[in-house]
This record gives sequence, C-alpha cells and structure tokens, in this order.
Amino acid sequence: MGVKVLAIIIQQQKILVHSFNKPSYPWLRLPGGGVEAGESLEAAVVREIWEETGIRGVKIGRKVGILNYISPMDGQPRERHCFIVHPSEPLPEKWDHTVTGDGDDAAHIFSHFWIGQEAFARVDATLRP
Repeated sequence: MGVKVLAIIIQQQKILVHSFNKPSYPWLRLPGGGVEAGESLEAAVVREIWEETGIRGVKIGRKVGILNYISPMDGQPRERHCFIVHPSEPLPEKWDHTVTGDGDDAAHIFSHFWIGQEAFARVDATLRP
C-alpha cells in the first residue's frame, strides 16, 4: 500500500489549493504526495509543501485523519495521512510555483490560491479530508 500525506494549509479561515494546466484534470488539489523510505509523516508533509508550493517555514498541527482509497491512476490501494498546517508567516493571495523534486509533478507549474469552505467541492475527491 502506498503511503501519502496531505497538507491542509490554513490562513485566515481559508485553505490553500492549486491548479495546473492539464485539461484532463479539472480538479483543484491540496499539497501532498508520497512518503519516502525512512521519512516520517511530518517530514514528508514539510518536504511536499516545499516541492509543490515553495513555502518554507510551516507549523505542522494535528493529524486530522487517514484516508484509505483506491488510486484512480493505477488501481492500487493508498493510505493518505492528513495534517492541518499553518504558515509561519503570511502568504500571498496567489502565486505560481514550478514543482521541484523527482515525482510525477516535477517541472509542472502549479497556480496556488485560497478557497473558502463553499468552494471545497471543487477539490479532487481523493484529496478531501
């Protein structure tokens, strides 16, 4: 089973999401991804936030749950650990970031922005806590 993490980054009662230019994938996403061998869940959250958003300096809050699901990409089971995260300093209203690391999203440009609870239905269902 693949183990993944998800960061629910909250600022002023809004949640950070991102989109990217892929017509076959219209959903919004939350930062997160796979846990590397020997990596703690918390370290994976910090690394994934850095790779996908460029944000350094976050405060990992409480773990809010574990999602078990079947990946629509390969049909394999996944276990996703969801954490509340707070930025150490105020973040902009929106920004673009080129994904770093060596994952499937590497070199994609993610457009980040904040949404309220009313827009949460636009987030990919496999990424909702």
